Amino acid sequence: MFSIVELRSAGLADRVDTLTRLRLVIPQGPGATVVSVDGAAVGLAQTEAILIGAGRYLSVSSAAPALALEIGTDDPDEAHRIRAICADAEARRLPLDRSLRLLRDFVTASPGALQERDAAHAWASLALHAIANAAPPWPRALHAAVDHIERHLQEPLSIDSIAAASAVSRRTLHDLFHRHLGDSPYAFLSRRRIERALDMLVGDPNLSIAAIAHATGHKDQSALTRAVRARCDTTPGAYRKRHLARNIGIACPIDRNL
Repeated sequence: MFSIVELRSAGLADRVDTLTRLRLVIPQGPGATVVSVDGAAVGLAQTEAILIGAGRYLSVSSAAPALALEIGTDDPDEAHRIRAICADAEARRLPLDRSLRLLRDFVTASPGALQERDAAHAWASLALHAIANAAPPWPRALHAAVDHIERHLQEPLSIDSIAAASAVSRRTLHDLFHRHLGDSPYAFLSRRRIERALDMLVGDPNLSIAAIAHATGHKDQSALTRAVRARCDTTPGAYRKRHLARNIGIACPIDRNL
C-alpha cells in the first residue's frame, strides 16, 4: 500500500533519506512560496508544484500556506514506481494539473483525512500517476511569462508586455502557452485573476469585494462579479459566505474549468 503524509510547511526543514519517499510541495494561497533544495532557492508560481527527490535537504518558506506531502510505500513490489520517479526528480517543477489541484483541495477541505489508510492509498496512487505522466519541464521563457503574470496580476497587463518580459515574440508566447498549458496567454491571465480573487475572498474576510477586484486586475466590482458568476455560478459575496460558513478553503462549488 502507498501512503501519503501531510506535512504543513511553514519553515518545514527535513531530509528525505529513503529511496521510497518523495516530497511534493503545492502552493495553497496567493503569497510567495520559496522552496530551498540542498541550499538552492526555487520560487513557485501558483500554477505549479515542485517534486523533491530522495536524499535532498528541503526547506519551505511561504507568505501564504503551502502544502508539503510525503508519498511513500513499505511494499517492495510497489516501491519501484517511486524509485523510477525519484531517478528524475532532484527538484522538478510540475504543472498544477487537475489531479494535483483536487488533491490540494481535498486536503484543505478535510484536515486529517489522509490518516485514513484507504484514502491515503487512493490519493498517493493518483498523485504518482499525475507526476509520472506530467508534461516535460517548462521552457525558461514560459517560466518568465508565468512569473511576470503572477507578480503583476493587479496591473492592466497586455500580451505585448508579457512577451517582452519573457524576451519572446507574441507568436512564440502563444505557442508556448498552447503547447504546455493548453490555453492562450489571455485565458491563462484571466483564470489566474479569478483564482487569486477567490483566494482573497476566503483568505481575507475583512477585505471589501471592490478592493479585491482592484487587487486582482478586474476593472471594477461588477467585472469581478461577472467573472465569479461565470466561473462558479454564484456571486463573490455568496461565494465568501458559503466557504467561510463551511470552512472548506478555496475550492469552487461549481468549477466549470476542471
